[in-house]
Amino acid sequence: MPVEFPKLRPLEVFPVQSGGKTVVCFQDPLKYCESPVFLRDKAYFIASLCDGTNSLRDIQAEYMRRFDELIYMESIEAVVNELDSKHLLESDGFRAYCGQVECDFRSSKTRHAFLAGKAYDADPETLRAQIDGFYLDPEGPGLPNGSRKDKRVTGLIAPHIDFQRGGACFAYGYKELAESEPADLYVILGVAHVQTRHPFILTNKEFDTPFGTMPVDSDAVEQLAGSSDADFFADELVHRTEHSIEFQTVFLKHVLQQDDTPRILPILCSTPDVPPDGKEPAAEESYASFATNLREIVYAREKTCVIAGVDLSHIGPRFGAVQRVGQDDLEDAEQHDRHLLGFVEKIDASGFYDAAMRDGNRRNVCGVGPIYLLLQTVRASKVTILKYEQAYDPNGTVTFASACFTP
Repeated sequence: MPVEFPKLRPLEVFPVQSGGKTVVCFQDPLKYCESPVFLRDKAYFIASLCDGTNSLRDIQAEYMRRFDELIYMESIEAVVNELDSKHLLESDGFRAYCGQVECDFRSSKTRHAFLAGKAYDADPETLRAQIDGFYLDPEGPGLPNGSRKDKRVTGLIAPHIDFQRGGACFAYGYKELAESEPADLYVILGVAHVQTRHPFILTNKEFDTPFGTMPVDSDAVEQLAGSSDADFFADELVHRTEHSIEFQTVFLKHVLQQDDTPRILPILCSTPDVPPDGKEPAAEESYASFATNLREIVYAREKTCVIAGVDLSHIGPRFGAVQRVGQDDLEDAEQHDRHLLGFVEKIDASGFYDAAMRDGNRRNVCGVGPIYLLLQTVRASKVTILKYEQAYDPNGTVTFASACFTP
């Protein structure tokens, strides 16, 4: 039976071009619905009325007023049932499915490679060839030379955009790791692309990759968990599908190959809200305590590397702009990005945060949280910007960079 008062869950909704026509794409940021759903005009109109206040009869009446044509209830029910079957509606069926997914995730010791076979190949040999191709790309840095003597990398900024668009930029960063002495602990800071209750999300699960698993430093996780009264595991389920750390573990395991000694410390960071009082996050006690504990972990170990998996500006209609992206927008984004990267080069966390948030983060820089935390905790004195790129799309352009931190 269809839901009598259907209500869409919080989703990403944006227009796309398909076959010369505009359709509307629905994406679930929590990935309960793993694939995007595309609706044409009349089906989209029905979906747009699913706000929890309109009954199916209300939707039928509104449809007939809008299009001046009769629509049978069965047609409306078909659209609503399709949305519900894909877990896009808030319903009893969705809540039961959500509960089962969370139970399965929390009971597992492993964070499975959610995007293997989707965003990248699940076969290790094919994936190895794919990643090697990013190094050898005309825009890439060339294959690592294998030398790991007399070189230390203590921090890294790498993209978290998909490999197809950002592969060469990933390669610039991870070539530095491949040509340096391995760390004992890799702190991986990712972006939580959904709303969370706390600024940080921890997990004790090892991360699976097609190349093998990356074990977690449980002692470090527990030390951070005790930083304050905040429950940094409350939103642990976000780790299940979040790609910003997963992509780093794939490249990192490719670099480390069969070395199972290093451990990771995976931390998802929320995107900070624009502070009404102008204060940066470190002024808040819970945040400051967490950052202090993380810095102590980084400095207590002789060989630690802090990696931030981040992208920079997100501009265009897909990210809330009215107009499509033009050349002036690309130049403005690059100027702003390089201004932010200037504070990264100076390892100036406060300056970076202020520059990013001063205009309300108008360009939707999603890496503010991880970069801000990295700059407070990394053990480094020199930063080299390795690569800057823009993945141009008139409806939604994303920019990103790689940078290397050394003692």
